[in-house]
Amino acid sequence: MMIGSASIYLNNPVLVIGATSPIGGDLALAGAVSVASSEHVLIAARAQVGPVRGRLWSRVGPREGAIVFDGELALADGAIAISDAVGSSCFSTRTSSIGLHRVQVFVDDPGNASRVDVLLDAAAEMSDLTSIPNRPLPGLRGVGDSGLAMADELGMILAAHDLPTNRLAAAVKLLRSSPVSVENSRREAILAFRIRVVSEWLRWLRPEISLEVCNALGEFIKEQVSGRPEAGSDEIAEEAALEVIRRIDH
Repeated sequence: MMIGSASIYLNNPVLVIGATSPIGGDLALAGAVSVASSEHVLIAARAQVGPVRGRLWSRVGPREGAIVFDGELALADGAIAISDAVGSSCFSTRTSSIGLHRVQVFVDDPGNASRVDVLLDAAAEMSDLTSIPNRPLPGLRGVGDSGLAMADELGMILAAHDLPTNRLAAAVKLLRSSPVSVENSRREAILAFRIRVVSEWLRWLRPEISLEVCNALGEFIKEQVSGRPEAGSDEIAEEAALEVIRRIDH
């Protein structure tokens, strides 16, 4: 699951991933795509022409990009950081434990990365997200035998804003196929929270869209989730997503 995200402007074409401690003085790319020590990995990335987006994932992440590092890093304080070469711009977050962690790094363009995904402690298995026909979503790395909990899968579906219709349709389908199986007093509260997660995701589709509009769209989505027949889930999910996007665009 995503545990952090940051966009960092680099003055030098090096992104640093790893421990919060200073980088060793002898660690340098020297023309390589990546290079690592026991605590840090350096990634060749674009500089000065645009930010580099770094996303941190724990155990499960998207199946995107080319792998440029797969190994163990020692995190002495249990935190992992993404920063520029001198540490003037830095994002860090705590992991599950102090010590060694398996770290995999995937980038869009090896040698000139603009998008970087850092996956911690993932299993080897791959899987697919819920989706509807002809509207695919990126697959997943790191899903174990037990699979994903419904809330975690919803979080992965809504972890980005590319493919908005595909993601929204998948979210509606997942909500329709995962009814809340608790007593009535809690069912409405849980469903309301799940719908709010989708509504909040909508807020970043357009800079001008208001919370009021997103909440109203959330009510429409709720009707599609709980007020429509069970049959034809793919069609209902796609129709709902297209209608929401149409309302946002107009």
